[in-house]
Amino acid sequence: EIVIDNNLCAKEKNYEWSFIQCPACQCNGHSTCINGNVCDQCKNLTTGKQCETCMPGYYGDPTNGGQCTACTCSGHANICHMQTGKCFCTTKGIKGDQCQLCDSENRYLGNPLRGTCYYSLLIDYQFTFSLLQEDDRHHTAINFIANPEQSNKNLDISINASNNFNLNITWSIG
Repeated sequence: EIVIDNNLCAKEKNYEWSFIQCPACQCNGHSTCINGNVCDQCKNLTTGKQCETCMPGYYGDPTNGGQCTACTCSGHANICHMQTGKCFCTTKGIKGDQCQLCDSENRYLGNPLRGTCYYSLLIDYQFTFSLLQEDDRHHTAINFIANPEQSNKNLDISINASNNFNLNITWSIG
């Protein structure tokens, strides 16, 4: 009778092997198995111990030979949800599964498919913005627009911050 030492087989949560030999490692069709239990250099945009997840910037279900597809985020995200492809937009005020909409419910204007979204500031009004919500963890930018009431008057803007941050100011006249 052949007896196998199950301690030599790859361990899975709450699972015991009952084969006469350890099965070859599972690389989901994206690599070859070396030394009986290691996937050698995952291919096809996959990563993980068993080539079971898509690389950052790609999504899908690569198990059992499935494929990974590039995230489609309209240039406003670097990564998306690994299974659904929903983009994690990096500019506050841009939303949608593919970062294709402005958050008009919260007064953001513009068109992310032709540029970006921005928040229109009212003159002589103090605004407070926070990036502390769970949805904000991927945000690296927020855009504002301010139009003076009269073209011959200066526009003064002051910013108070509770934390350090990078600031890039652009403006146009006319």
